[in-house]
Parts: sequence; C-alpha cells; structure tokens
Amino acid sequence: MSPIRYLLLAILLTPLVTHAAPSKIELINGDTLTADVVAETDDTLKLNHPLLGVMVIPRARIKSLVSSTDTTPTPPPPEKNQK
Repeated sequence: MSPIRYLLLAILLTPLVTHAAPSKIELINGDTLTADVVAETDDTLKLNHPLLGVMVIPRARIKSLVSSTDTTPTPPPPEKNQK
C-alpha cells in the first residue's frame, strides 16, 4: 500500500477514534447536561456540549456523572475541609 493510501485511511478513521461518548452530568442545582468529557482533573471537568460549546465545571458543582458506557453514577469527590 502506498504512503498516500495510509494517509487517506488515517484521515478517514480519525473521527471514529477520537469521538468521545456523551456523558450525563447532574449538577448540584438540579440541572442536567449531556456532553462529551474532554478532560478531567482532580478539581474540574472539561466538557464539549453540542450547543453550549466547551465548558469547564468545578467538581464541587457536580452531583453525579454517568458515562454512556457505564450504568452506575460516579460519586462526587469528597469535600475538602476549608478553614
């Protein structure tokens, strides 16, 4: 196979590999978002919502997170003691 065919094949398959499955995020105020999780840290969750775009939400604002590939909600992180 020629190098050009490999390049074309890689370009065609990239959207299939990089597409994240949407997750359901329930916020502590009762709002629910369905969006792709782009990145996670200990303190934040970065989402790509189809209408709202890219958002960074503090984990303290998230009540639960359910991945579309998982059926059990992820509990929120424990609250840190603030003095």
